[in-house]
Parts: sequence; structure tokens; C-alpha cells
Amino acid sequence: MKYNKKGQEDLWDTIKNIIFVLMLVAVVTFIVFKSLGGSFSTIVGIFDPYKKMFGFGEKAAEQVQAPTDCKVTRFYWSADKIKPGPIDIFIEGNDKCNYKKAYISVYADYRLWSDKQVASLTGSFEQGVSKTSWNIVPDTSFGFNGYYFKVKVGNSESAESKRLQVEK
Repeated sequence: MKYNKKGQEDLWDTIKNIIFVLMLVAVVTFIVFKSLGGSFSTIVGIFDPYKKMFGFGEKAAEQVQAPTDCKVTRFYWSADKIKPGPIDIFIEGNDKCNYKKAYISVYADYRLWSDKQVASLTGSFEQGVSKTSWNIVPDTSFGFNGYYFKVKVGNSESAESKRLQVEK
């Protein structure tokens, strides 16, 4: 530690040490969550109960989504585990979704590295359901943890789907 002329601890050194510790904690947290199969949204999701408790974001969400909008109610793969080949993605929505487009982003989940978008698909709702097919290619990269997808309809985007495991 450095001291100024009066023998007091230098404030700038203290601030630098605090920033270093915070960055170290963030990196360790990121590595731990990725190694457990989580993602950044898992880390951020930890704060959801506190956001509700203190009322953050509730009014903004009410203003953005009117009750007459299309709302995705469920989204899933046609299987939990599959061999390379075709698979279907199902998206269910309310009755306001008919004839609307669903934009699907498929990601490869890597335990220690950033996930990579591997496909962009577009589906269309008919009678409240959108069915889109995608052809799975095996990924032999180190740390590969399966595939997941996110759905965007209008201005709202879904959370991550369940992980799809691919048999070799």
C-alpha cells in the first residue's frame, strides 16, 4: 500500500484494489456457472425475485405488451435427445398469434466458451401453433453441451429452451 505525505492510505490504491476484487469475483462466477451448464441468463435470473420485490421493470413491461398482443405460452423441441438429423421446434401461442411470424435463433451451448448461434429460422403460427424443422449436425467441439433456442415474436423474446442433447 502507498501512503501520502501525511501517512494516510492512498485512496486511489484502495479503489483499484476494490475494482480488481470485483472483476475477479465476476470472472470466477462466470466460469463456475458455465462449467455447471448454466448461461449468462442464469446468473442474471438470480436477481429476478429482488427486481419484483422492489418493483423494477414491472410498469415498463405492462406498457410494452398490451393484452391484445400475441403471447408465446410454450416452446419446445420434439425430443429431448436425438441423433443427428431433422428435429421439429414447436411454439405455442394465444389466439392473437395466428398468421404471425416467429423468429427462432438456435445456439450451440459450450460450457466454458461463449455460445454460438448456428441457425436462424422463421416459423408461422396457424391455429396457435408454429412448427419449424431444423437439421441437426453433430458438434464434436470440446465443451459442447447441446443446443437451445430462443423465440422472438413481435417485441418480446423468450427465455432459453430446454437443452437438446445430441447422441453421437
